[in-house]
Order: sequence, then structure tokens, then C-alpha cells
Amino acid sequence: MKTIKKLALSNNKENKIRSILTMIAIALTTMMITAIGTFGYGGLKGNIDNAEKLHGSYIAAFVNIDEEQFHKMSKRGEINDIGIVASVGESNTKGYSKVAWADKKALMMTNGYYALKEGNLPEKYNEIVASKVFFKQLGYKNVKLGDKVTVPIRKNGNEGFKNYEFVISGILQDGIANEKQQSSTVLVSKEYYDSKFPDGQKQFTAYFNLDENIKGNSDDIELLIEEIATECNVVKDNVIKNGSLIITKYAPTSEVLIPCVLMCLVVVIFAAVVIYNIFQIGISRKIQEYGKIKAIGATKKQMKKIIITEGMLLAVIAAPIGLFVGYFATEILFNRIMDFARSGGAVIAVEDISLFSPAIIIVSALVSFITVRISLIKSIKTITSIAPVDAFSYEESISNKKGYKKGHKELNIWGLIKSDLLTNKKRNIMTIIVMGVSCILFVVISSLTSSIDPEYDARLNVEYGDYQLEINYDNYDNVYKENNLDKIFLNNPISDNRIKEFKNIDGVEKIKTRKYLTFRDKEGIKTVAIFDRESFDRELKNSGKVGDFTYDSVSKANGFVYPFSHFMEEYGEKIGDEIDVELKSDKSSVQYKGTAMGAFGSVSADYIITEDTAKELGLNDSSYAYLWIYCDNNAKREVEAKINELYENDEHVYWESYDEVYQLAEKQMIFMKLISYAFLGLIGTICFLNMANTMIMNVITRKREFGILQAVGMSNKQLGKMLQFEGILFTLGSIATSLIIGLPAGYGLFLFAKAKGIFGIKVYNFPTAEVLIMILSLLIMQVILSFVLSKNVKQESIIDRIRY
Repeated sequence: MKTIKKLALSNNKENKIRSILTMIAIALTTMMITAIGTFGYGGLKGNIDNAEKLHGSYIAAFVNIDEEQFHKMSKRGEINDIGIVASVGESNTKGYSKVAWADKKALMMTNGYYALKEGNLPEKYNEIVASKVFFKQLGYKNVKLGDKVTVPIRKNGNEGFKNYEFVISGILQDGIANEKQQSSTVLVSKEYYDSKFPDGQKQFTAYFNLDENIKGNSDDIELLIEEIATECNVVKDNVIKNGSLIITKYAPTSEVLIPCVLMCLVVVIFAAVVIYNIFQIGISRKIQEYGKIKAIGATKKQMKKIIITEGMLLAVIAAPIGLFVGYFATEILFNRIMDFARSGGAVIAVEDISLFSPAIIIVSALVSFITVRISLIKSIKTITSIAPVDAFSYEESISNKKGYKKGHKELNIWGLIKSDLLTNKKRNIMTIIVMGVSCILFVVISSLTSSIDPEYDARLNVEYGDYQLEINYDNYDNVYKENNLDKIFLNNPISDNRIKEFKNIDGVEKIKTRKYLTFRDKEGIKTVAIFDRESFDRELKNSGKVGDFTYDSVSKANGFVYPFSHFMEEYGEKIGDEIDVELKSDKSSVQYKGTAMGAFGSVSADYIITEDTAKELGLNDSSYAYLWIYCDNNAKREVEAKINELYENDEHVYWESYDEVYQLAEKQMIFMKLISYAFLGLIGTICFLNMANTMIMNVITRKREFGILQAVGMSNKQLGKMLQFEGILFTLGSIATSLIIGLPAGYGLFLFAKAKGIFGIKVYNFPTAEVLIMILSLLIMQVILSFVLSKNVKQESIIDRIRY
């Protein structure tokens, strides 16, 4: 055994380049496996430890239950605790802020309690808690605890607002939604709620969690929740399950474990192939030495042990380095990455966690050693199957089956390159395939990630231009009918005069509008959006379309399009439906009869007709529902100032800035791209080691050939060019393989993601930048490697090379 170990150690020392490249590959492989495992463990542990902070501690909620149903719930032994939230009504702010009473248990379960920035929850009849933005919308600036405020409140759209005087007992932290002029949540006391809703009329939402002794998987828990709902006479539509908490708490491993296992499997496959190729090339050069060992009496078992010992000795040195770097790199980056990914999603600050897990370290080391062992299978077979006599005449590969190379009258650089490539055809093809496959993976993933476009996501909120203004309306307000769209149009805040004011601002390049029409049916007021060709074609490109129609076909038929294809069946809608209604604009009306031609994926309206149809009907009035402003960067400050001047106190206009929504969308996309490209970059580095090994072995095995060629006239410049061109051919082969296979495969993955709605992918973006970066990186690394090898060869004298 000592002799075998000494032989293996001697071989590793003699094959320094092979050993170094192998150890780098093993270290990188171990590092990636450790990082993936540690990251997965951290994600799993972090989700479990912070699950309640991220998702709330309630397991489910029953909506719109009465006191009798609540009494049944309270008797259930499976339920550990119940918190109550009861709707009081709404307040007259933009978006109609919701007014509610909630006990402390409910606020704790939903993490609402931790949004209390100052003060205490309301206890007395006249106490109130809300955000500063809410009070600002009511006209109160810089409020503080103890201030008196008058708040308009009503139960629902069937009654009017009444003013009530409150004292501010607490202030909630402002959220993004508040800052964007949307609705807020307002809390009042139980005493106030009881005064408005006497016994027998109370309805509320009950949040609850289960007894800690209840065990089972996520399916078991969901079935239990449904059983409790049935026993308490709660209808299915009134059951809300906290799915994120249920999965995290009762089935936490699948969504984290499966991706980690798949990623590790990819790493193992690539690493095993690379290590195998590195070893195989080194063994092929020393086959005669192994033959001599076998000739002096070594058994197959002993020859096998020599190869295994060679690989494992390198793994013993490299694996700890990979474990160390992989763990500490993840330890440093993990909590920062998770904070970035959450992007403020938790009301409570989540805790950093320790990632150290002896099990992960041990498993990572075992996987690394197993990978090395797998990669040695072919090398073991090569050594143990060759006879001692054959070993002395062994050649790795000869392209000409007759055993000699075809001669040429003249020699040039391309002829020499071609000769070498054909002589070692099998090895060179394997190198290109291994590098090519890693590049294919890069192209496929980049095809997917490049299609996760923050601009597309941002344009879901701000369809055109730099600023979007839209009418904020409610078509179901039976008391304040001036909030309904048909009444707003009588004094439309987005008017021709207002549009002119924006056009007169220097730097405003374009104004785009969208008009709406209304009609009344038995359900209430309905909206009809008028789409121009640009907007219509834009929606056609988005997924979710139902029916075969175009702008021209809908215009020609004077038809209409439904706005939500996903809900057609639920709403009882189908292609071919007809409507016969009186359409109204701000100044005129006309009878319209149309047929449903299809449906878009998602549009904010009840029906859509084309601009041509509206013109045919003679509805050309200024019933603007949307206004988009295009402007240069220098004009943005003035445009925003004008928007605030005109609409700051207008409850019927809501506006957004494209730059703001784009930044939010971009932040969410960056995280995924960073993780994906970092993973692929390390895979590519491992595979590049294979190319480096092949080029290095080519140079080492041909030192004598280079010496003879230079002895008969080849210059150092020509030698350098030959090595550069050989490297370029390897690179071009890898690039061609990746593009020919990777681009179609990437587009196929995009189509799959689009069909399944993964990451909201809708539009394919060719990964131009990613592909160019990949090509440039490969060329730069190859040029540097070829230069170093050429310089290394030139340092030795011609005589030393001929003697090699």
C-alpha cells in the first residue's frame, strides 16, 4: 500500500500541470457544491425561523363570519388562538381608505402591530390610528400624537360620509402604496365599532393559528382548515389560507431542496467530465510507464488503486480549500442577498441566521470525492485493460488508420494546425463538446433571464411615456355618484385645456391619451375603453389572448373585446356574445350593438372597442381616462411640479412616474440575474480548465515537434500565431456549438416559461449582450492562455526542445 501511495504521489508531482488543473477543478466544484448546499440550508432555515415575520403567524382566516360562527370556532380544540378584524367602512381619500377595528391578536398575527410607528392602538371611542399620508390626504400636515382630526366615514357605497372627530393615539409607518396616493388602512377602537354595529349585525374576519401539537404535511393542514370551515358553516369562498406559512412550516423542504439538488447535479456532471478529460489526457501521455509497472507484476487491482490514489490525493488537498471558500463566501453574502431579495417585504426586520451546518459540510465533501471517483472510471478502465506489450507501442490517437501521416509538399501554419487537430481528433472534439455544453447552458439560461425585462414589468403599470395620469373612479357608489366615471366625465380633470398646459412645457415631446365610454346595465355602470391601433397591437402581443382577431377585423365588424380572458368562463362570457347598449361620452351618446370577437389577457375596463369603431359611431368627444406624457430628462422636474399643482388635491386623478416603477421592477430582476450568472460563470470556469488542459498538453507533447520546426526555419512569431489560431479554433467551436444548440433551446425554454406564466415572461429578448460577453470572455481567456504557453515554449532553447 505504501508503494502504491508513493507511486501515486510521484506521478502527481511529475504531472504538475495536470495536478494543478485537477485541483483547481476539484476546489471550484467543492466550493460550488458547498455554496449551493449552504445557501439552500440558509434559505430553508431562514424561511422557517423568519416565517411568521415574513408571512404572519396566522394559518388561515375566515371572512365575513358572524358571532355564532365565531363562537363555534372558539370551541374547536385544533385552534390555538383567534384574532378579529372587523370592517367599519371607508374614508373619503384617494382609493377610499379602509376603516377597521382589529384586536391586538389579529394585528400580531398579520404583523400589522409592528407597523405602529408611534403611540398606542385605539382604545377609547374617539381614538384613531393611521399613517401620516392618510392624514395629509385629509388636509392635516405634520400631525402628532394627541392631535384632533375630523375624518369622514361611511359604512358602504349606499350611504353618505359623515364627519367624526378623533384624537390620534398612534401613527402607522408609511408604505410605498401610501406614498403613491393609494388607499391606507385606518384603525379605530372596539368601542367605536360596537356603537356602529349592534349585536346581531356584526360580521368580521377571524384570523387563527393551530395548536402546536398538530402535525402533518401541508396537504393535511389544508384539509384540516377546510374541515374546520365546514364544521363552522363557513363557505369555501370565505376561507383564506396563509399558503406561504403552511408550505414553510409544514412542507418546507421541497421548494428549496429540489432546486439545490438539481444545481448540484449540474455541477457534478460538468466537473466529472472535466476532471475525467484532464486525467485521461495525462494518463495517455504516461501509458508506457503504467505498462512497465504492470509488466513487473502489478495486478489490475493494484493498477486501479494507483489511479484512484492519484485522484484522491489531489482531492484531499483541493476539497478543504473549496469547503472553506464556499462556506465563508456564502456566510458573507447570504444575509445581504436575502435582504436584497426581500426588498422590504417584511414589516418586521428579519434576523440574520448562522449558516454553519456540519451535515452540509460533510455531504459537500462526500459529493466532491464521489465526483472525483466517478471521473476516474474511464482512466481506470484504460490502465487495467491494456496489456504490458501493447503499452510500449501505445499511441493516444492516430487519424490515419494505416499508422502514418499523410505528407505534404509544402508546410504552412494552417497545415500544421490541421494536422494536429486531426491527429488528436477524439481529444479535441471532447474538449469542444465539454466547453460547448457549458456555453449552451449559459445561452439557454441567458435567453430566459434576458426575457425577464424590468421595462416590460414597469410598462404593466405605466403603459407609455414617462408619466401616466388616470381617472380614479368608483362605478358602484350609490350615494356620491360624482365619483362614478360617467359623472366625472361631466367635469373631467383630464381636459383639453390641461393637456395644452403640459404641451406648453419645454421638453415635453409627446402627449398620448385614451378615452373611455360608459353605459348602464342592470348591474350598474360599465366602462368601454377605446383602443388605438398601437394599444390594440400591444395587447395582442401579450399572452392570454383568446380568439383569432386583429384591430382591422374588430373594426370592420364594429365588434368588441373582453378584457380578462382568464375569467371569461367564470363570468359566463364567450366569443359571439352580443350587447345592445347606449354608449355615453362626456358630451354625447349613441346606440351601439356589437359582437364579442375575443378577449385580451388583462385590461382595466369592462369592454374594449377600436378607435375606428368609436369614430364610426361619431364619439369623438374628450372623455379622457388616461393621459401619458413623454418628455426629456430636463423637463421631468417641471412636469412633476405641474402634475402636483393641478392634481395634488384632486381625488379623481392618480399618477405614476415610469422611472419610479422601473427602478422597483429592476431591483427585483437583478437578484435572479446575479445568482444565475454567478452560477454559470463558475460552471464556465470549470469547463475552461478542460480547454486549458488540452492546449497545455498539446504544447507539452509537441515540444520536440516545435523544436524541429524552428530548427528548419519557423520563427517565434509564426509559432505564436499557430498556438493562437489553435486556441481560437477551440473557442470558435465552443461558441458555434453553443449558438447552434443553445439559442433554439433557449427560445424553447422561453416559450415554456411564457406558457406557464413563469416570472411573468411575455416577450422574448435575444440575449445579445450576454452572448457577446460570453464570446469576448472566451476569446480573452484563450488569447491570454495562448500567449502564456507561447512565451513558456520560447523560453527553452531549440536544442532542449528537440531533446525533450
